[in-house]
Amino acid sequence: MVFAIVVLVFVAFALAIVWRPACVLAFAICVYPFEQWAQANSSFFAVNSSALNFGLGILTLFALACCMLRGNNPLYPMTHAMWAWLALYVFAACSIIWSVDRDTSYFLFKYHAPYVITFVALLPLVIQEPHDARTGLLATLFFGTVVMLMLMWDTNIHAWGRTIQVDHGVGVLDRVGGSRARLSPLAVAEMAGEIALIAILMNFVGLNRFWQIARWLVVFVAFALIYRSGSRGQLIATLGAMLPFIALSRGTNRVSGWIVAAFSIVFLSIIAAVSFIGFADMRGRWDLDRMSTTIHSTRWTYSIELLTYWSESSPFAWLFGLGTSASYDTRILGHYCHVVVVEVLAEFGVIGLMIMMLFVAFVLRDGYRVYKLTKDSNVERGVVVTMLSLFFFQVILSFKERSFLTHTFTFGCGLMICRYAAVMQRWQKRARAQSMNAWYARQYGQTWNQPPQPSGAKPISA
Repeated sequence: MVFAIVVLVFVAFALAIVWRPACVLAFAICVYPFEQWAQANSSFFAVNSSALNFGLGILTLFALACCMLRGNNPLYPMTHAMWAWLALYVFAACSIIWSVDRDTSYFLFKYHAPYVITFVALLPLVIQEPHDARTGLLATLFFGTVVMLMLMWDTNIHAWGRTIQVDHGVGVLDRVGGSRARLSPLAVAEMAGEIALIAILMNFVGLNRFWQIARWLVVFVAFALIYRSGSRGQLIATLGAMLPFIALSRGTNRVSGWIVAAFSIVFLSIIAAVSFIGFADMRGRWDLDRMSTTIHSTRWTYSIELLTYWSESSPFAWLFGLGTSASYDTRILGHYCHVVVVEVLAEFGVIGLMIMMLFVAFVLRDGYRVYKLTKDSNVERGVVVTMLSLFFFQVILSFKERSFLTHTFTFGCGLMICRYAAVMQRWQKRARAQSMNAWYARQYGQTWNQPPQPSGAKPISA
């Protein structure tokens, strides 16, 4: 049954991609939770744990092929943020040469390369037209809601120890041959937060007005999954990325926009509280003292140890870093430090940190530009604000989990914002040119880019 559902989903996405290539974004954002559902309920996907990842790669390439068949060039328009990310990624590859542990650095870089290339280098390229970002977000909202319901009622999340219980006798095999009987629910909580952001911040018209009412049920399920998984960081990131952007989504130029935003915040708070009472583990996971102790003993301590080792190294390391994934060396930490900006400074040096800050600056600049272009359009403004909120959500998470090589959606989301801004600017210029052409034709009987006829001359017939 699980195998049939996965095949059906794959075929449905293939058909949707033929219609709109940007639909592949929904499968990408939801692939890890959907994969965990399949692994927890099917021995086939437990043994073949990378099957859905390969499926995502195939769908991504298929989406880009569909873009080219439509006459679009996936590489155009290139953005400054894409060049900044390419520079940082190439710099990370070169840092293997001087890494304190070349074997580990090379292995991890090669291990994560397919995911980095798919999520960061390829997926943003499917945004070719102004409606692509909206299509991708709506598809994500629909598919993500389905996946959340499947996880909520068909998977044992948080049976004990903040894990997803595997309901068959076969352990889940990873790419290096390890077997696990329980899976981490962090990807589920992260997807739930992203679906909640999309549901609340987007503005709907036409048939999509269905989501104006359904969004509150979606948010309730999303918070329930976050609480049930015990993912405190994802809850903080969701609220932190949602509340500041609600007013921007509803519109700040009119009083009605502020009123709707205030109502949304109040109703959202009620839903979050009710969901917390019903699904949160009250046995200490959400205790503030325990949260503070955990942060101090992990993120803070790891960051201090890594920066101390880096600062006591040579001036070369200050500039160029200790090398990618150097944190995994047992002389330093033996694992990643959970804070990406600290990791980038220590492993790529001041130069690497400056490149990453340049990337963030490009994303913020293009995000501001596209917001100004779309602030008078209720629907498009909601799309822009949602994308900015998703990027901010990922930035918050970068201070509490994963590493530079595994924060693929953070960089991918930033590149999608810049890509969307470039597409909107290109289409706006095209619209202005067409408007000028039409005005000139009405005034002078010919298009503005045609050479003017001499006074008194007759048109040349074919």
